[in-house]
Amino acid sequence: MLEILPGVGSAPASDILPPSGHLWSGGRPATIPLAADDSRETGNLSFLVVNLSERVVIRPNNPFSHFNSPQPTGSRPPRRCLTFQWHYNERDRPEDAYAGMPTMSVRFESLFPWKLVPVVALDRAADAEPLAEALEAAGLPCAEITLRTAAALEAIRRLAGRDRFLVGAGTVHNVDQVEAVVEAGAAFVVAPGLNPKVVQSCRRRGVPVLPGIATPTDLELAMELGLSYVKFFPAEPLGGVRMLRALAGPYHQMRFVPTGGIRLDNLLDYLRLDVVPACGGSWMVARAWIAAGEFDRVTEETKRALQEIARLDE
Repeated sequence: MLEILPGVGSAPASDILPPSGHLWSGGRPATIPLAADDSRETGNLSFLVVNLSERVVIRPNNPFSHFNSPQPTGSRPPRRCLTFQWHYNERDRPEDAYAGMPTMSVRFESLFPWKLVPVVALDRAADAEPLAEALEAAGLPCAEITLRTAAALEAIRRLAGRDRFLVGAGTVHNVDQVEAVVEAGAAFVVAPGLNPKVVQSCRRRGVPVLPGIATPTDLELAMELGLSYVKFFPAEPLGGVRMLRALAGPYHQMRFVPTGGIRLDNLLDYLRLDVVPACGGSWMVARAWIAAGEFDRVTEETKRALQEIARLDE
């Protein structure tokens, strides 16, 4: 994946690619500056890989139009950004050949500038749009719809077609589910555990993935897979902030999105950690409130959460 940033001029290959010759390095997206009025969303971009004799063709895949969604006060301005998959044009590679390739993690601060991801279980797909309206009214236009109910895929489809709303899929366990949620329009995938096949499937499809980890062994595998962003789950039962502080020592290069037991009263304890760019939580999208149609309570509690997050800048 390449992150395309608005800009002026062009960058030499040595600035785009790390010395190793791979497109990915250290979890940081390579960038190609584009003029503000550049409209190259189609076609191929080709350049020579540094220190390698093979040419790589970069093909557009899965434009992330949601980067133009409203940004919270004090955040960076919206950025035009596309995701790309790549292949060697000198020879064909089977899909599983990507498994050993280094990769990068999408910058989840860019995906989730609000520092909070509502983790939602919907019993009725018809509740998806009223829920989105409630979250938007609070200033949080995103949601992770978990595959814990039969209504989840249809809910993702409905929200994927909603302008200026970022929807992802959670509780993804296997490759078939990855295929289903991507087809439904999920912009990102979250998994409760670390399944290499799920990570590789998301990578091939150009979809950001946030797999769950619980132990140093999980983190070693995540690093081997080229990930730098992971879900810390279930956060509170695993030891919460104390456990994350302990993991941040030997794994300071990793970034954790804690989920599981996050509440309004402990949210800032997590977000004050340098290794935590965002948290996932369900308390502001309580299943009982949604079932009862009490979407005003969703808006009210979400506003309280965002007000709490704003205290980080005080």
